Amino acid sequence: DLTLLHEARDSKALITDVKFSPSGEKFALASNDGSIYVYNTRKYVNKAKCRGHTGKAQHLDFSSNSQFIMSNCSAGDLLFWSADNGELQAPKTIKTTQWET
Repeated sequence: DLTLLHEARDSKALITDVKFSPSGEKFALASNDGSIYVYNTRKYVNKAKCRGHTGKAQHLDFSSNSQFIMSNCSAGDLLFWSADNGELQAPKTIKTTQWET
């Protein structure tokens, strides 16, 4: 079934990656505007916006517990975020985190 569930224009730039969290409760988009957009899948409400990349966001991955997002950009940044509020996380605080892919 290809029924449209939600349509948004949060990013005006190209979307480069799309992932559902392992729990199925979150949905994230990487954008060429350098941001990661995180939505709640129940109502597709914008849950968080992760800002901090110096280039175009290219790829993202959720942690196995769906609490964190890892993303990289065209400038070579590898950043870590809270999937709940979009806050940047220090790499040392999540060094033992298991990633979904």
